[in-house]
Amino acid sequence: MDRMSMQDARFFYLEDDNVLLHIGACAVLEGPPPTYSEFLALTESKLSEVPRFRQAPLEVPWSLGRPVWADHVSFSAQEHVNEMVVADPGDEPVLHAAVARIMEGKLDRSRPLWDSTLVTGLEGDRWAVVIRAHHSMVDGVSGAELLKGILDIDPDAVVPEPEPWNPAPPPSENKLVIDAVGDLAGQAVSTVGSVASLLGHPRETAAELGDVDAIRAAGEKFTGGQTSALHGPVGPGRRWSHIEVDLEQVKQVKEHHGCKVNDVVLAAVTGGFRSLLSSRGVELEGLTLRTVVPLSTHDDGGATPENHATSLIIELPVGLAEPLEWLDFVVGQMQQVKASSGSRVGGLIGDIGDLVYSGPVAVASGSLMSLLQKAPNVAIGTVTTNIAGPQFPLYCLGRRVEGLHPFVPVLHGIPIAVAVLSYDGHLSFGLTADASVTDLGVLAEGITDSMSELAEAVADRG
Repeated sequence: MDRMSMQDARFFYLEDDNVLLHIGACAVLEGPPPTYSEFLALTESKLSEVPRFRQAPLEVPWSLGRPVWADHVSFSAQEHVNEMVVADPGDEPVLHAAVARIMEGKLDRSRPLWDSTLVTGLEGDRWAVVIRAHHSMVDGVSGAELLKGILDIDPDAVVPEPEPWNPAPPPSENKLVIDAVGDLAGQAVSTVGSVASLLGHPRETAAELGDVDAIRAAGEKFTGGQTSALHGPVGPGRRWSHIEVDLEQVKQVKEHHGCKVNDVVLAAVTGGFRSLLSSRGVELEGLTLRTVVPLSTHDDGGATPENHATSLIIELPVGLAEPLEWLDFVVGQMQQVKASSGSRVGGLIGDIGDLVYSGPVAVASGSLMSLLQKAPNVAIGTVTTNIAGPQFPLYCLGRRVEGLHPFVPVLHGIPIAVAVLSYDGHLSFGLTADASVTDLGVLAEGITDSMSELAEAVADRG
């Protein structure tokens, strides 16, 4: 029985009927597709590698503590493995619509918060696996690790017999309450140590807490006058699309410009949103688009199936016309934000957050979602997350994974989100949107074109 961290619990509580907080991926594979029975048997053989997949969330009575993960004693893999046959012609738009339909469904909170769908009927003798897991269970990095655990690196891997599983009996309500109080006390001791460390360096801590310019700059990211034409309500329907670019092309731009892959990604996304906004008749001059950029803080490579991340707020210069101007602007933004003071204090705030009694968190999260539904025009325009995936082929039942494409949820007021996942020499941009966004293809084409423009601009410079 493991307790959710504060980050995990926030995702658990923030979900509502329109904002479904699961993340996922679509793996497209070479044919021929397996039967449902074969795919189910493979899934059952892999469950011992992902213990969380047989655990369900349990809430503590009276919200005296954050929810815990406990063995689901009546677990059945068949309840989590689905099958979908898509209609002709089984092309990319059909696949995109199928993924959107799968992702629209809400995960059953009385069972482990994941499922997978075997998708057949794709053109070219291909098939797909769409897997999703609740964000309270994994983040992007640990989710990518889960995928590597479920898939194989050996094309000739044999499907083993499932290992015996003996679920622990469900905890009583008394035990949930007693453990919650005990965990809170233990965390208090740990956090006192963190506080003492900061207080042991009063000058440094005062400098960090007193960096008024940094605090003001961070606040302006949320309260500044610049807004985005992308803001809007989010309903229950979804659209999803993906495009791929050559990772080597991205690295060439990175090496030439002396920056990071994520900087190039953000520059390409800038160009994509510039195309989208321009197609909607938005006046672009001087305009920037604010995006949330999650950054992993895993120190175990993502092996722990929970959230370890912080977020930056970056302005994308959609008002600039030249590709290398986008890149220069993004690089400067990232350097400025990362150099801002407060990381140690931020870590302390996270520790203190783990001490917060769960009841106020649940109430505050519900209130926040209600507020965002009524007044969705927030100062953030989109979300852009970049996840490093495996740079070698993966296999499923001897079939090679041709592409691995990510899914990330949208939020109230933020009807478009971008996830980027690298796999075997390619970067896949997974684009999620509310069903009201009918021009998602313009964004996809804009990102593709912008990546080509960045590569050409670098080549012209020699």
